[in-house]
Amino acid sequence: MDIAVIGVHHRLASIEIREAVSFTDRQKMETISHFLDHGIREVVILSTCNRSEIYILTDQLEVKINLIKIFFQTFSGIDQMERYLFVKINEEAIEHLFKVSAGLDSLVLGEDQILGQVKTAHEFAMKMGSSQKIFNQLFRQGITTAKNIKTTTKMSEQPLSISYIAIKFLKQKVGALTEKAILVVGTGEMSRLALNYLKEEEVKTIYLANRDASKSYDLRQQCEKIVVLAYEQRYDILPKVDFVLSATAAPHFIFKADSIPKIKKQLIMMDLALPRDIDPVLSKWEQIELYDLDGLQTIQDHHAHKRKELTKSAFTMIQNK
Repeated sequence: MDIAVIGVHHRLASIEIREAVSFTDRQKMETISHFLDHGIREVVILSTCNRSEIYILTDQLEVKINLIKIFFQTFSGIDQMERYLFVKINEEAIEHLFKVSAGLDSLVLGEDQILGQVKTAHEFAMKMGSSQKIFNQLFRQGITTAKNIKTTTKMSEQPLSISYIAIKFLKQKVGALTEKAILVVGTGEMSRLALNYLKEEEVKTIYLANRDASKSYDLRQQCEKIVVLAYEQRYDILPKVDFVLSATAAPHFIFKADSIPKIKKQLIMMDLALPRDIDPVLSKWEQIELYDLDGLQTIQDHHAHKRKELTKSAFTMIQNK
């Protein structure tokens, strides 16, 4: 039996490519069942904003890797999809999982969110019966090692995340945020982190919209500057805000170009979702500055150098496992 991981990540594939191979939970279920039916012993699918990776335990390794490559081609509908894929086998695959879990392969080096995503992916596979003795041991060890790395290196003391970089970038663009109004769409982890950072920056008004308004009201209790907005009003509020930060799990654009009202002042829109929330056509509008995950990748943060220094000991810990 061999272990392999096949997939795409942010260094090899643009957001358009990653978007095409992003999995919903239903698609994960169907894909895992498909591979189990084709003789793969164990399967875990990790699908996040920056990567879609399929981990397998199997015999006939070359045949099964080709099966997964064909799957990615069909699933994405992208010509020559194989050129965006990476393949790692056995020790390299295991080391990759450990690096991913610790945030050492992330767009934001050392970020914490990925560890929870790896754990969720493993739990999903266990419920499907596609993670058994070998992968249960492997993923648990990867998660434990990641926690030890974060504790030993104190990496999490540098509070980096995509949300943090987005808010820091806004501050650099316009100066103090104290007189600004922002619309945040979504109440997931990305949005919750952004709300914490916005609270620290003492933003004047935070409009919060979500399909499930009850989640917005729960967050409203934690910050008096939050104004809960009906999801259907997200377009109406745009002329009144300075920024938009959108991070939902919607499978389609929630801000469509043909529905945007007339905007007279400059509006900065930050799309932290994958699939994307905001129609990329809007980047061509004179009144709108649009940034997505790939755009944020180019934004440098003053904590990054320090984190790179901390990761040297992290790599040593992984290699010693």
